Amino acid sequence: MTAFEAGAILEGGWVVLGVADPNGDDGGDVQDSEAYVTTFTKPIGDGLHARIGVSCYVAAYEPGQTRSLHNDWITDRRVMQHQIEYLICWDPNEPGGTEVWSDAHYIDHQLNDPDGAGDAAALHAARNVDPPEDDEWNAAVDKPYWIMA
Repeated sequence: MTAFEAGAILEGGWVVLGVADPNGDDGGDVQDSEAYVTTFTKPIGDGLHARIGVSCYVAAYEPGQTRSLHNDWITDRRVMQHQIEYLICWDPNEPGGTEVWSDAHYIDHQLNDPDGAGDAAALHAARNVDPPEDDEWNAAVDKPYWIMA
């Protein structure tokens, strides 16, 4: 994992839009800390941009509650959840108003201290997300066939 600075240009042409920006109530009912998001973008042709946002927050599950489909071997009640949004838009700084397509995945990560983790753990996770890769973008589920990085 690597810490980033906004405006940095990464391998493959991905640009860091923001690092660990507050992201409100992103996790819904399971969110148990502040959410922070790190975002990346890359032009993909015809004026369109790929945009990946990784929102990090502590998620608290009740026994028997539906969990993330990834890393289902984690049985702790509290986990670090990464909500990864894949988006195609005309303006990566105004994604909501210019969105063409989007999809989201959720990945749970085990916490070193599930009972003590909170806002600081979510902030640390958002500052240290893995950089995007074209293979990850190109493999995003249900992405229109005509959009490749």
